[in-house]
Amino acid sequence: MSMKKNTKSLVVLSLLVAGVGAANAADYYVGGSLSAPNYNDQVNGFGEAKSGEGPGGKLFVGTQLNPNLAVEAGYMNLGRTQNTNGTGTIYGGYVDAVGTLPVAPQWSLLGRAGVAEAKLNTSTADTSSAALKVGAGVQYDFSPKVAVRVEYEHYHFASAFGEKPEVGQASVGLKVGF
Repeated sequence: MSMKKNTKSLVVLSLLVAGVGAANAADYYVGGSLSAPNYNDQVNGFGEAKSGEGPGGKLFVGTQLNPNLAVEAGYMNLGRTQNTNGTGTIYGGYVDAVGTLPVAPQWSLLGRAGVAEAKLNTSTADTSSAALKVGAGVQYDFSPKVAVRVEYEHYHFASAFGEKPEVGQASVGLKVGF
């Protein structure tokens, strides 16, 4: 499936997700995170395994379906990996189901699972790939509308340059509700 078709699919899915929570605008939130990538594999022969450089990050919108389940869609940038041969970068969109488990006043555990579509660029070639992703973290609620998150997410790409690269990212971010 082409990047254009997958991107359209993500946009349509995001719009459907937005429609699910349309009954109450208070259920929507936005956020962003800065991350440190960890490339478990090279990308098209570029970069060093177990490395990552430059900050990554993500921007997202979400809707809380119930107190323990939300759906998020967003843009992610997995930083870059490089070696003397050149540089590899990964960026794209994602849709996740996010589960929340309160464990103490203002503290919750997070779990996420979803899909992503990303563009993988290297010094010599570009491609796109779908990915499965999972993640876990903690959230601290400063107020009912503002929270900070610390998470780790892992992406497993289906096919990029004939390989199946894996990339992780540890992130710290902010979630703001409406």
